[in-house]
Amino acid sequence: MIDLKRAKIISVARTNIPDCFVLKNKIGSAHGEAKLYVGGTSSRNWDDFFNNFDIQGIILKSDIMTYLDLAKDEYENQTQGYRNDISGDWLKYYDIASKFDDVISFSITHKDYTNMSRYYINSSSSVYAFLRQICLPVMTTLLLEKIVIDGRHYILFRPYINDIGNIYENEIVDYQVEEIKSSISIDETTKTQIIQARKGQGKYRELILDKFNGQCAVTGVNDSRILIASHIKPWTDSNNEERMSRENGILLSPTFDKLFDKGFISFKNNGQILLSDYFDERNFSRLRIDDRIICKLYLTTEMQTYLDYHRDIVFKH
Repeated sequence: MIDLKRAKIISVARTNIPDCFVLKNKIGSAHGEAKLYVGGTSSRNWDDFFNNFDIQGIILKSDIMTYLDLAKDEYENQTQGYRNDISGDWLKYYDIASKFDDVISFSITHKDYTNMSRYYINSSSSVYAFLRQICLPVMTTLLLEKIVIDGRHYILFRPYINDIGNIYENEIVDYQVEEIKSSISIDETTKTQIIQARKGQGKYRELILDKFNGQCAVTGVNDSRILIASHIKPWTDSNNEERMSRENGILLSPTFDKLFDKGFISFKNNGQILLSDYFDERNFSRLRIDDRIICKLYLTTEMQTYLDYHRDIVFKH
């Protein structure tokens, strides 16, 4: 019996659900592929994250039901233009999910491909196949929580609708903040600084303002009242040293900060902007954003590792 009340979060990751992964809910011409891309091997040791697959996956019935509740409107109204009419599928999926056990464990494997810079996972389990049935591409993110319960590791799979059901991220932040507060190895001043850095405040903000000379790295806007000191590698994914690193920060005006945080833009090492296909190009045009934009990064070797992570893990591609 898996007792999640005893679970401790060790690490987290997230991946976007692409059109090629889903089965019926397709919006393009991609074929269905059971393999799921989770990130690049240059930015993260995925073998370590998955314990070299000496680990079980877990899906919670409550998470599936929550996902379906949040996805109901899209099933009924279909704003993305699906190849098939999916309006009649929601109730069918909801009925199936309602009969699941509260906690479902399953095996996961590493799918090897010729391009070993890209890391994929797969599973032959029925609940994994069900996930491929219900997920809506582009608007769905899969949160992967590596947890430990009584010394045994698991990967908790938690799908959510972007910006509607992103409640699990808040749970992780709350857990990590409490872990920092209760640590006996960190002094009180440092605890405050690490927690403030989550919102780009305090000493961390001062470091980023200084590095970028008080100017938005993209627009050059220099009114500090509106500029945001954002983490390149998200605070929730970082260790305490990375959370306070001057090289893990970028100073952006609100629009660019929001796009960067959501993974709708990223930057090459030379500063050229990358635009996600997951954001309507018409809206990029309305925002006067195109791929000719160059960001002033003040790039260092350390900062490049954080940018690698953002492009591989956060950027929606």
